[in-house]
Amino acid sequence: MNTTPESLILEKFLKKTTITNSIVSIVLALVTAIAVVLGFYYNTKSTINTHTIEIKEIKIEVKSLNDVLNQFSVLQNGEKEQIKALQDQIVDVKKSQERIENKIDKLILR
Repeated sequence: MNTTPESLILEKFLKKTTITNSIVSIVLALVTAIAVVLGFYYNTKSTINTHTIEIKEIKIEVKSLNDVLNQFSVLQNGEKEQIKALQDQIVDVKKSQERIENKIDKLILR
């Protein structure tokens, strides 16, 4: 093993360079990891915000569709009641017609 002053200086230089390279590599790895994590965080946050807005829009659309369906149901129930009333009137008219026909038949038979 060579222990000349030049080899000692070279050995110190190599150790210092190795330590410096290791520190720089660790710092770059940390910066890269932080950049990836932040990019993922902001991308996820943006996606969540977009989906939240879309969900709110869908809720509004569903609510408006429910309102329309409820109005249609109310109209349909109203129409059913009107149809029932008309049917009752028709039955009353038929009964009246039968009474009138019976009276006419009685008058004709006399």
